[in-house]
Amino acid sequence: GVVQAYFRKLGLNIERENSKALFRMIDGDSNGAIDLQEFVDGCLQFVGNARQLDVVRLRREVQGLKRTLEAVASEVVPPEKLMASSKHLFGRLKGPGRQTVAAAAVTTAAPSEG
Repeated sequence: GVVQAYFRKLGLNIERENSKALFRMIDGDSNGAIDLQEFVDGCLQFVGNARQLDVVRLRREVQGLKRTLEAVASEVVPPEKLMASSKHLFGRLKGPGRQTVAAAAVTTAAPSEG
């Protein structure tokens, strides 16, 4: 159609089966519709000499983000381990002291007024 011809003129060969993926890439605000500005901005992303440079830059950024996420994930305590340790701690307390310790924990965790 007309849109495919326009893309070919820009140097992009968009096949019918790839059109949905292209639409999602151009739909910047992910609202399911493309306005004129999104269309123009999206088309500009796919043409020009910097495309390969952009791909390399984005790959490096993604690799850096992956390393950062892995570092954060290695520091995070799994919820099941956290629950087991809290049950163990509160399970060792007996009688009225259990409520006092729990209340103290909540009080110290609450932000101070002042």
